[in-house]
Amino acid sequence: MDPTTVLMISRGTLTGGADVAACLKTIANMRCIMREDLLQVVNRFGDLASRMTDRVEKATEDYELLSELRHPYEVLMKQALLNYVREGHLAYLGYSGHLLLGRVRHIVRIRLIAPEEMRIARGQQVLGESMEEARTYVRRVDQERNQWARWMYGEDLRDPALYDICLNLDRLPADSVCNLLYVIMQEPAFQPTAESIEQVENDYIATQVLAKLVLDSRTSRYEFGATLQKGILQLVGPYLDGEILDTIRAIATSVEGINNLHYEPGYAPAFSMSTDVTWVDTKGAPHAARS
Repeated sequence: MDPTTVLMISRGTLTGGADVAACLKTIANMRCIMREDLLQVVNRFGDLASRMTDRVEKATEDYELLSELRHPYEVLMKQALLNYVREGHLAYLGYSGHLLLGRVRHIVRIRLIAPEEMRIARGQQVLGESMEEARTYVRRVDQERNQWARWMYGEDLRDPALYDICLNLDRLPADSVCNLLYVIMQEPAFQPTAESIEQVENDYIATQVLAKLVLDSRTSRYEFGATLQKGILQLVGPYLDGEILDTIRAIATSVEGINNLHYEPGYAPAFSMSTDVTWVDTKGAPHAARS
């Protein structure tokens, strides 16, 4: 691991995020990844993950299917993202990826916006479409991404409270945004500490447990929440006993870093919404996963 300040950038449709990423690679030697990179990692898990990522795009039209896919999708995407975060020197450019992670001192949440007319002009240039076609595209994709974030995480991507910083590319060209982000990365308030590094590591180990439970055919039907403190894993899930609970314990304790396990049966909304827990609820109304 090489803990450094991490930039989680949520970009609007055709705001010019690719230009910002190219600049960050040059001036800050950062690894810039996107959602597609996470999907490649998730797809390495085999047929289950491949089918999940292939079908998840259509799930917004079928709530039952969405409910079935949300938990494994979120857990495996989060595991992939946290693995990148642990390695440091990272800028993630996506739309709602920042909602996979909790509030961590050295992870900066940034929103890039631009006026619609500016994005339409970019759409004409990049997509080779007419003004009206580009306008339709921008509005449709904006709506789809906002709807996706609401269904997956119960959050509105346009809510400024979800971000530490919002930058408008109407007044700031990509290189200026890049320079500002580089300065932000040097701010003492966003530097990693022993506590924030431990927070990320605990979240990563807890998410590894959830991923193993998701990918094991014996436990994939169940949903769990997990939090780790000083090697002790607290796992929340359905009321289970006997052989299946023994199986869950065996899977969880096989993960390096788990010294002991406490299983708490029952759905606990207060627990699931705490700031240090990895939890996905797909049975009730969608809400954000907190970690």
